[in-house]
Amino acid sequence: MIRTMRIWGNMFFGLLDLAVGSFIVYTIGILNRQEFSVYSYLAGLFLAVSPDMDVIYLYATRNVQNANHHEFITHRPIVTIPLSFLICWII
Repeated sequence: MIRTMRIWGNMFFGLLDLAVGSFIVYTIGILNRQEFSVYSYLAGLFLAVSPDMDVIYLYATRNVQNANHHEFITHRPIVTIPLSFLICWII
């Protein structure tokens, strides 16, 4: 029961990340008086979830119950923010 609740909780926070990513793209569009395509919203969704991609690594290599993915370098803002700007600039 606790494991199921933990999985549902993680899914909820994943959806929250997706909502924040699409909201940021929408807000940037409003401030710049531009309409973005679906691809821009998909990029926003991907970039919002990208710091949590290290969870896949945890599921593949470690015991997820005892690991904390917030300790990985990929979850640090010093890595994710420049990477996000680079991906947005390319797109």
